[in-house]
Amino acid sequence: MFTKVEIETCEGAPLLSYISPLHTYDSKKGPIFSFSQKFGSLVFKGIFLNSEDKLIAKHLLYSMVSDLAITSDTLLLKKHATIYAYIDNYLTSRNLAFPIPRRKTPSVLSSAAALAPKKKVFVEVTDKVFLRLSHGRTVSSCYGQISTKPSEDVGQMSLKIDSRSLCGLRNIQYDSSVYRHREGITTLLTCPSKDSTIMTYTYAGSIADLPLVKTILVDTRTIEILLCFTSGKYPDMFSTSLTFDYIIGNISVQCKEGLYDYHAPSRTLTWKLSKIAKNVSLTVHTTEPHRSSAIVKYECKYGKTAISSVIVKSLSSDADENWIKHTTDVSGLLRLQN
Repeated sequence: MFTKVEIETCEGAPLLSYISPLHTYDSKKGPIFSFSQKFGSLVFKGIFLNSEDKLIAKHLLYSMVSDLAITSDTLLLKKHATIYAYIDNYLTSRNLAFPIPRRKTPSVLSSAAALAPKKKVFVEVTDKVFLRLSHGRTVSSCYGQISTKPSEDVGQMSLKIDSRSLCGLRNIQYDSSVYRHREGITTLLTCPSKDSTIMTYTYAGSIADLPLVKTILVDTRTIEILLCFTSGKYPDMFSTSLTFDYIIGNISVQCKEGLYDYHAPSRTLTWKLSKIAKNVSLTVHTTEPHRSSAIVKYECKYGKTAISSVIVKSLSSDADENWIKHTTDVSGLLRLQN
């Protein structure tokens, strides 16, 4: 984005000059464009080459200056090398673990800030996958959304998305308040501070890493449910229900993992798993023979190991805490017949 960043005093005396290694900067070639941001007794100036980048350049400069919170030349000269390195990190790798050289505030202000509630932003990337059997094949229907949930006004929010994760998406819809800009393999979305679904989409998802649910009619009175998972892709939660379309009489269950419960009026057996580390099974015995059909419904949630279609790499705003959460919800339906 920026080819050069300069920090000066209000009188125009240069204090720091940074030239980006990612862009070729030549002051003799034009045209060039710039934005200035005054902060305390300092002026921050960002120089860029593409006029179409004006809006995002203004936002990036404002975000960087707000993060630094450097207001005087005394502190700038004292931490000159650290601030130079921070600007380089901010405009290139954006390593979120890099320490920000903020100015120290008086203890009174620190105590007041500690007592004040923190501003937070939650960005949730939620994919929903529905699986069903069609002519012996498992067919998937996949859709998802990105939503923002700020705790209060946190200024403009900026999301960096891996552009490669957008390939293959269909029916992409953006909220009218969202501004999009692409830089190489990164797509930048900027939006105002509000609860909103900023993007929706559908996609043809791979079922390779999703759980495989099998129902086996062992004999006329015995049904077995098998749950098979991909190693390293275990969901955080899995639940399934088995509903009988016929009178089954008495029931007995063999289950080594999870908890189950049978609701006699609806003839529905529910099985829930919260800690999953291997393939598991459940066997159901009934006193009456299988005469009609049984419906198996299941759902699971991936959080820590989300199989996400869109990858949000970073989030910036004026909030004290920025949180990004990827989840994948999977549901399915099977019908067991004679």
